[in-house]
Amino acid sequence: MVDRLGKLEELNDFIQTLEWEWGVQLELPHLNKSNRGGLDTGREWFSEPVREVIGELYSDDFRLGDYRR
Repeated sequence: MVDRLGKLEELNDFIQTLEWEWGVQLELPHLNKSNRGGLDTGREWFSEPVREVIGELYSDDFRLGDYRR
């Protein structure tokens, strides 16, 4: 059972919270790092019809994660 859900874009804060709550030091190496820089949302990769289908299929995830569609 999942008792907590963290967002990738807030991963560092999430890890720090877990470390504090659990009293442990966690190491999460950054493997296969991109050299593009910045946060790429991927919105430009898909046409509008494809984004609409994705929005419908994952509507619960968008709502629970408080993401815009």
